[in-house]
Amino acid sequence: MFSVLLLAIFLVSSRTGKSQIIPVFVDSVKTHAAIHFEASFFDFGTVVRGKSIVKIYQFVNTGTDSLRIKEVKVTCGCTIPTYPKIPIAPGSTGAVTITFNTTGKSGRQLKVIRVVANTDPEETILQMSGEIKGKKKKP
Repeated sequence: MFSVLLLAIFLVSSRTGKSQIIPVFVDSVKTHAAIHFEASFFDFGTVVRGKSIVKIYQFVNTGTDSLRIKEVKVTCGCTIPTYPKIPIAPGSTGAVTITFNTTGKSGRQLKVIRVVANTDPEETILQMSGEIKGKKKKP
C-alpha cells in the first residue's frame, strides 16, 4: 500500500489585510488491494483413493490498488496450488487452482490453503474437505 500526500494551499488574510499563502498537509489518501472469493470452502464429497481433486477458487480484487498474490501456502505435497503471478487490477478477476492428490489418503480430509497477498489482513483462508474411501477390490 502506498499513500498519496495531498498539499492544499489556502489563502488566509492576516491582520494587516495582506494575503499570505500557508501550506496545509491533508491526511493521506490510502489505496489498498482486497481479495474476495466467490466461495472459500469446497466439499468434494466422497471419492475413491487415488483420484485427484481439482478446485478453482474464483476471486475479484475489490480494492483500489493492484492485487499481488505473494504465495499460496499448503500443508503437504499432496496439495498443489496454482495462482496468478502478475498483479490483478482493481475490479478484475482471477483464480487460485488447487489440485489435491488423494493417493495414500483415507477417511475424512480437511485441506487448509493460505493465500498471502498485499491485502489487510495479509492472509485469506480457503478450505476443501471430503471423505476418501479405499479402492474397490476386483472380483
